[in-house]
Amino acid sequence: MKKLNVGLVRARNIVEIVTAISDREGISRAEIADRAGVSVMTVSNIMEVLLRNGAVYETEQRTENVGRNPALVYFSKTKWMIVINLCDWNMTASFVNLQIESFEDVRQTYDDSISYTENLVRLLNKLHERVDELGLDEDECLGISICLPSVYKQETDTTDSINIPPLAEIPIKATVRKYFGCTVLAGAAVQLAGLACNAKLKQCIPYSMLYLYQGESVRGALLNEGNVILGTNSYAGDLGQMEVADGRRLQDVLVELYGKLEAISERKGVLPEALWDDAEAKPLLSEYVKAMGSALYNASCVFSPHTIVLDGSCVDLGRALAQALTDYVHPRIQPDSRHKPEVRLAASGTDNSMVGAGMRLREKWIKELN
Repeated sequence: MKKLNVGLVRARNIVEIVTAISDREGISRAEIADRAGVSVMTVSNIMEVLLRNGAVYETEQRTENVGRNPALVYFSKTKWMIVINLCDWNMTASFVNLQIESFEDVRQTYDDSISYTENLVRLLNKLHERVDELGLDEDECLGISICLPSVYKQETDTTDSINIPPLAEIPIKATVRKYFGCTVLAGAAVQLAGLACNAKLKQCIPYSMLYLYQGESVRGALLNEGNVILGTNSYAGDLGQMEVADGRRLQDVLVELYGKLEAISERKGVLPEALWDDAEAKPLLSEYVKAMGSALYNASCVFSPHTIVLDGSCVDLGRALAQALTDYVHPRIQPDSRHKPEVRLAASGTDNSMVGAGMRLREKWIKELN
């Protein structure tokens, strides 16, 4: 019989309590207990740890009710972290608070006259300068989380990237540690974004989820019970490499079709979601749905996800895309043999990889408080 790991249970409780505070700042301990599904005593015990380490603070709620007013819990305003995005040649970074909200952004426009490493060093120097200009206490930094275009290889401290080849040659975390002596994490942006979306869809956490992102490439991630599933070489759910038509990859087909749809949208001065009634766009949309639907159907047969979440540029096609894919996939799944997944769109304009990177760093820090 497997023994209960008390430390693991406590760590999970801390994560649930911090998540409850993140969802709604200015929350009482009783409300935290209700949202986290733990006892008020558990909240009080863990709250002492969080208060002692400066993660949160409490203020008394002022009301006209008779009797003692409950204290409200807020995240510390002094703790901070940095999320670096290396998924594009133009590097970006954000200073993030415990609420996983960006309060300062820094950009390094790529300079072709110098090496990739030198461009990264310029970004790191800019970040150091902003730390001083913002008056941030380096002792209050939780760490740095790096979003990568592909999976992180711990043994070589690199990542494979077709679009940014130098990332396969430079030691990523080691380079950052030369300028910041704090915790440094690195991970695939698509997996981090999947974590963020999974956390937002709380009803999906106990189940499985397939996350699909379309931008300049098409990437995917599989999650189960809130955790990313890692397969061979840490890949899993990378549907962009799936063959869907005439030996072509899903990534090539979707990017090409979306580019044509985007051109029609710009030429006619309408939003992409308005193209479903456009005679010129309809054949392209039909091909788009068939290609993506075929890939999602195959994934559903193998993985049987509870929910499929779409993110990136495809979200601009609106809810009609989710409905069209549902109409394509569901009838092809044999009755009563497998779950028919709900197809959902991620929030438009949200950088879920940044949110996921911040969540991962925050979770590591709070677990260490245990």
